[in-house]
Amino acid sequence: MRASMENSVQRLVLVVALMLGGCALASVTQYQPVGADGGYTDLQLAPDMFRVAFQGNTYTTQERVADMALLRAADLTLVHGAPYFVVINQLRESRSFPSLPYVGGPYTSYGYVYAGSAASGIVVQDYRAELAIKLLREEPGPSVSAYSASLLREELRRRYELDKR
Repeated sequence: MRASMENSVQRLVLVVALMLGGCALASVTQYQPVGADGGYTDLQLAPDMFRVAFQGNTYTTQERVADMALLRAADLTLVHGAPYFVVINQLRESRSFPSLPYVGGPYTSYGYVYAGSAASGIVVQDYRAELAIKLLREEPGPSVSAYSASLLREELRRRYELDKR
């Protein structure tokens, strides 16, 4: 009886440790090239045009996803020697899908591995933002809604504390 009780306590401690460990590892998608946890991609469409996308995981807000896409656009603009860019087209998407209770397991591109019944009623969501941008080498006129790449980059890096790493 005592051995059975010790095994039960050990199992309970293990389950709690796995759950707490999973909570500690869960975090928003960082500003990074796309990987298992999301991130940005870009494609040069013409000498002065790019498509930029950012995919967040289920812990990343829609606002952060949109901001990280803008940050990547600002970085690309500066790397290519232009001070401004305009957004020609944008797309924001969200996906909702049922989630199952966390039981500990490897991390996938959409969160941790879950197990259990889909009838649990838990729904999670992730977001994606895509921009088509055009680089501007000269200051645009007042009728053009353009971003200053350096000002935008500085503001977003400050807001998300990206320079403190």
